[in-house]
Amino acid sequence: MLWALAGSAIMNALMGLALNQVLTTGAIPKHYMTPLFSGLYMVNMYFQSIGAVAIVKVNAPWFHVSERGRLGGMFGAMISMGLFFAFDANSRLLEALRGTGPGGMDATWWVFFAPAIGLAAIWLVEFILLRDRPSHAGYPDIDTGVPEMAHGEKPLPIRQLFKSVFGNPVLVTVAMIGICTGALRDGMMHWVPIYFRTPAGPGTASGLGLDMHHPINANWGLMLMCAGIVGPMAGGWARDKVFQHRCFPPATIFYGILILSTIAMYFALGNPYAMAAVSFCMALSYIGSQGLLTATAAMDFGGKARATATGVIDGFVYIGTAAQSVCLGQITSRDWRWWPVFLMPFAIVGFILCLRVWHVKADKDGRGYKAAPAH
Repeated sequence: MLWALAGSAIMNALMGLALNQVLTTGAIPKHYMTPLFSGLYMVNMYFQSIGAVAIVKVNAPWFHVSERGRLGGMFGAMISMGLFFAFDANSRLLEALRGTGPGGMDATWWVFFAPAIGLAAIWLVEFILLRDRPSHAGYPDIDTGVPEMAHGEKPLPIRQLFKSVFGNPVLVTVAMIGICTGALRDGMMHWVPIYFRTPAGPGTASGLGLDMHHPINANWGLMLMCAGIVGPMAGGWARDKVFQHRCFPPATIFYGILILSTIAMYFALGNPYAMAAVSFCMALSYIGSQGLLTATAAMDFGGKARATATGVIDGFVYIGTAAQSVCLGQITSRDWRWWPVFLMPFAIVGFILCLRVWHVKADKDGRGYKAAPAH
């Protein structure tokens, strides 16, 4: 987690510095900006992905298996709070920076320096407080209900590690669900603001033409944050208290909501408030399912391969992200009506895959998962 914070802080600082040099001194030519930012952002995402894996690995020894659904809810809420800063706080920061740079230009580079400072501050807090397990912080270790790596135990060899993950049919199914989650999450999260801001006009490629100060545009991050708190917390509570520590029943319910929401979305196009309502329902569902599957389900996997399982699931989520980015870029430039039609198959496939593992729960013998008896 410390490496992830440090790396991401440095990359954000370098992006801010590069943007400053492009706009103020010309030391970096403008035509270098796209490849330079692509490279820096790629390395930034590399460090962020390390952080996501490490969070699950570090948290696991602190919580019993019966509590991990609510922990996954906290994970989802944490993600959604980050979305608030990414969308709303950054937007307000850019507004405040208008005309504050040299010669009256906008000091937009601070949109990168600000998170770099925040990441550096959190690095210091975690360096002081963070510990891998209770015994490292002066507390007795707890029985988590699933196998954990013993102190000093050697990690599995790489080949055996990946075999234990990709040889587990449940983990492979979760990874496939991750593709659906990534497509649905980023197919809504990033495209709704674009649709709202795209100028209105004749033809099916026009948007709603709302300005940046419209309440929906101005509070898009806040709406995602609220949905991202409600969905994961509800899903985690249901996992712990209703479904006997099984992640997949609440994930199946979330995917059912996503199917209904994509249908409603087709008819909501053209109405900003109807779209906002549908978007809220979808956000609480895809963030809720991601918290259950990326955090909780991977945490339930055996101790030696837990971080690898998290990384694999998270990696497959970004396969879905990449797919929707390429496809929706083409689709929405021609006809926005195909937007919900494109998303619907991912919701249906995710729902079917969740049904296939409905009865699966964490296994105490170290094999990762077992199927609970059907009732």
